[in-house]
Amino acid sequence: SPERSAATSGRGRFASNAREPGEGGPQRTRGSRISGAAWKVQVSRSVTTSRSSRVHAAGASGTPSAVLAARAGAANGFFTSNGNKSELAFGYYTLNGDGRGAIAPLGDLLKGEVYQLAHYMNTVVFGREVIPQAVMDVAPMDELGPQGSGVRSDPFVYGRVRTDGTFVHGYHDAMVHAFIGFRKDPEWFLERYSDDTLDRELNLAPGTVKGLFATPAAFVQDLERCWALFQGAVWKRVQSVPLILVSKRAFGWDLRESVLPPFMSSRYEERKRALLG
Repeated sequence: SPERSAATSGRGRFASNAREPGEGGPQRTRGSRISGAAWKVQVSRSVTTSRSSRVHAAGASGTPSAVLAARAGAANGFFTSNGNKSELAFGYYTLNGDGRGAIAPLGDLLKGEVYQLAHYMNTVVFGREVIPQAVMDVAPMDELGPQGSGVRSDPFVYGRVRTDGTFVHGYHDAMVHAFIGFRKDPEWFLERYSDDTLDRELNLAPGTVKGLFATPAAFVQDLERCWALFQGAVWKRVQSVPLILVSKRAFGWDLRESVLPPFMSSRYEERKRALLG
């Protein structure tokens, strides 16, 4: 799945200038000058690196599903897609890679709920560590870059199970739940952020949102990024495999979607201007 890392800041989890690796051209600081020849060289390197990474990722994500399909066919069986609701929401999977399979048993579970299920299976169902704890402790990532695993992590905050078994709700899991389960939109998020009730509305620990985003500008940037990802992944979702439904509202017939650009209401833009000055 084409998962990307976001830039971090010492003042908060997400910096207001976060951008995806390989996205765009060469970096240029404000007020600096760069010659035309040097600019062309940097652009060429950036494009070459980006293209190489995409080709590597496409091959790395598609090959396992092709192997699984061949093995399943030889055994007269099928294989599953292990994507979850959070990944489906933001499009963080490869359609013809880990997005393929006969059915997605975890497709209606948020990322944090997958961790909860794994913890429950180990502690209650099996009474021992059948699902390795290391799998739950490692930072979620795609491992599709040429560098391999451990290089970058998802630009989202998911729910997690602490070592003592208690669960911590994740901001972006809660965002997905609000988008789908309660049909909330960016206008609603901005209103709750402005009146300082977003943590409570999303069932997050007090101070979670302000701890993640150092400034209102950083919060708005992340909100618009996530809404664009959510709307931009519709074309993938309408081609995805069937889910096992376990929630009140899920992707599919519960949430009729159209492949359209992300839309921001005029009221949202007004509140954004008032918040950011």
